[in-house]
Amino acid sequence: MMQQLLSASLTRTASFAALFAACVAIAAFGSSSSSSSSSAAVAGPVAASLQSTPNTTSTSMVARTGTAAKSVVPVLAMPATHSPESEASTLVIRARADVAGGIGAMTAVLVDGIEVAQFEVRSTVPQDYEVAVPALKPGTKVDVVYSNDSIALAGGDRSLYILQLNHKATAVVPKPDNSSIDKGLGAAAFDGVNVVAGDSGLYWNAALRIVWPEPNLTSSLTVRASAQAAGGLGATMVVRVNGTVLGTSTVSSTAPTDFTYPAPAFSVGSQVDVAFLNAGTVNGVARTLNVHYLRSNTTVLRPTDTGVKFDAGSDRAAYDWVNMSSGLVALTADGALRSTWPAANMTDTLTVRASGTLARQRRPHHADLRRWHLAGHLRDPLFFTDLFQAARPATAGRAAH
Repeated sequence: MMQQLLSASLTRTASFAALFAACVAIAAFGSSSSSSSSSAAVAGPVAASLQSTPNTTSTSMVARTGTAAKSVVPVLAMPATHSPESEASTLVIRARADVAGGIGAMTAVLVDGIEVAQFEVRSTVPQDYEVAVPALKPGTKVDVVYSNDSIALAGGDRSLYILQLNHKATAVVPKPDNSSIDKGLGAAAFDGVNVVAGDSGLYWNAALRIVWPEPNLTSSLTVRASAQAAGGLGATMVVRVNGTVLGTSTVSSTAPTDFTYPAPAFSVGSQVDVAFLNAGTVNGVARTLNVHYLRSNTTVLRPTDTGVKFDAGSDRAAYDWVNMSSGLVALTADGALRSTWPAANMTDTLTVRASGTLARQRRPHHADLRRWHLAGHLRDPLFFTDLFQAARPATAGRAAH
């Protein structure tokens, strides 16, 4: 019996030792690969092991299938001390890549010089990557590094495109006025020598360098939409203002429903896009997205208003201004409704006096002298009904002005 117990103990000890040795080897390999000048050759297997399976519950990005897609990237490093300023939060990086030789773009994320994540971007259409980071305060330095630029012998010129970064109430679309690109591999990507203006495209080994700005999603935009689902899948709707993606929603209800998104401040003339990206027919049923109207403060925009156009096309082609036609409510093909934001048009008022009678001992909703802003929509039954229903008081009695 003693010999059996001793043998089992030695076996467990050997197993733990082997496991510890494997962990040390992996850590050493990751460290050496990140500092080596030949990182393009060795980073592939490391990042491939770190890349997680896309989660189809995201509401901020769309894959070609039309289902929302994201990848949650494992944490590599976090601050050693914990404080309200250093608590973990999520940075969402929207990216795509040009793949070469079957290998995507190797990407690393640094916050104030500390690498917090690394992953491979293989999707050729925009996809979200969620990275755990310490809370990003204004002035925090955020670097997104691309390290395996190459033209494959089998064909393909590898590139990385960082389309947008989101953290809480802040969104950054890389542009010359908010970022820079430091060309180089390894330490050369941070030396400030070969620097060009910031942009979404990284066509060389380089770091996209950003000083995190003040919160800028200070407004909101509401889209009222409905859909005809097909094959159990609703319509994928992507909403943008001035090129910034506000969010992605799956519209499944046949009844008009409000979708409200945080938005950067926008005004008359701002570019607004509502895209439908997963058109299709299943068992004879065509998936359809119905966009009834957009609303923000005292302005309403309907898809049939003058100046609204439909840009037909999938993915980036939905924003290329090529296959244009007049705006419409029911979208049955991939594309985007596109328009500039109009001047305030809900400038008139209407007073509605209403009352009701008891039914089955339930008290009626009651509104008295309720004032509404209108935009000349009295002849639009759907719009009028929406306003009336949205403003019913939660409790019986006189409505507050």
